[in-house]
Amino acid sequence: MGDRVLAVIDAGRRRLLWTSALEVSGRWLCLLAGAGCLLIFARRCLFDFALAETGLAVTALFAVLGVVRAWQHRPSRALTVLTLDERFGLQERLASAYGIDRPRDTVEQAVVEDAELAAQDLDLVRGLPIRLPGGWKILPLLLAVLALAYWQLPHADLLGLRAAAAERQAEISRVRALAVDLRAADEHEPARTLQPRLVRSLAALADSLEAELPSWRGAIRRVNAVFDRYEDELQRAVPYPMFLERFSATGDRRIDRVREAYRARDFASASGALQALAVELQNQNAPQPSLARACDNFALEIGQAELLRQALQSAALELQREGAALEACACFTRAAAELRLLAARDAALAALAGLRESLRRTPGED
Repeated sequence: MGDRVLAVIDAGRRRLLWTSALEVSGRWLCLLAGAGCLLIFARRCLFDFALAETGLAVTALFAVLGVVRAWQHRPSRALTVLTLDERFGLQERLASAYGIDRPRDTVEQAVVEDAELAAQDLDLVRGLPIRLPGGWKILPLLLAVLALAYWQLPHADLLGLRAAAAERQAEISRVRALAVDLRAADEHEPARTLQPRLVRSLAALADSLEAELPSWRGAIRRVNAVFDRYEDELQRAVPYPMFLERFSATGDRRIDRVREAYRARDFASASGALQALAVELQNQNAPQPSLARACDNFALEIGQAELLRQALQSAALELQREGAALEACACFTRAAAELRLLAARDAALAALAGLRESLRRTPGED
């Protein structure tokens, strides 16, 4: 095969390579633009993820796949010879000479010369034009759709995942705040063992929930472990008031307000009422026998809260003495602190139960 024929085949192959590269790149760029639209839709309307990093990763993946695809479909010399024969109507004149390296007789010599003669008149620019394939024609439209989606597509929560994530985060914040409240409520009674262990467990629980998302099963197991461990202990620690549905007043409206709040398990309001009573009594040095009897009666109805009962009984004794207002105020303050601790313990049980229930409703638990 002559030099002229080899030069024409190599030139034709380069043009076919360009054509194939443009076709493959146009197709993959269209696919990449479509994937970008889907990513933007997923980010805006379905669930949260790092759009820029994910887009770069998808672009790199498509680039690698496009290069591999183009390499697999690169035209060989044999394919180029067949393409030239077909495009220029040479009736396999180049293909006949392609397998002849050195003519061995006059017939092969004639075939090679005929191929050389045919190669002289070939216009590769006209016969093998390099045009943009169809993928490149629709690419601007896809890019316009991509830009429109990026700038105009509104945010939505079609699957409810963002609301569920916000609820989970709120529950985690509740757990952390609860741990802080429990620690503050227990400062006046450092010898207790329940609260420090619960505080440490709640803090570890919040850390594990943030670290393991979205491993819902692992998060739920940790919530259940903490809940089951402290549920019985918390139920025992929070007193159930021993009141009848209808009870008689103690004779002091201030203590009655505390009793009503305690009966409703509103320990925070009961604590505030006692603290207000302590402030009111600071400058009253005269004995308060009616208030003392009311405190004593209330103490007998307390139930399981032994420290609260002791504080009220001590306040009742101090209120019967002359000039013991400050001591009575200290007893009321201690009782108010005990009620705050009971409120924190009650909230611990409710928070753990709410956290477990919210995680059970989380999509993807299975």
